[in-house]
Amino acid sequence: MKTAANAGGNGIAPVRANLLRLSGEPPKNLCLDQLSLTVCCRYAESLVQNSRVNRYLAKHHSNQLRELQNLLTEFERTCQYSI
Repeated sequence: MKTAANAGGNGIAPVRANLLRLSGEPPKNLCLDQLSLTVCCRYAESLVQNSRVNRYLAKHHSNQLRELQNLLTEFERTCQYSI
């Protein structure tokens, strides 16, 4: 059985280097961006669940409301897969 030690590899370093070459370096502020997105989506969700806001958006901005609901649904689906 080959291991990293007897296969001439340096362990995880070549794998990491190859992944970075393929996908690029992750942003330094990725966690902050994810937190900001979560806060914004939760706030938008609270607005959509407010009956007065929802009624107004449905009456005057139905396309944007539908788009916002779709984005929130996609966000929820993404959150479920990341856990």
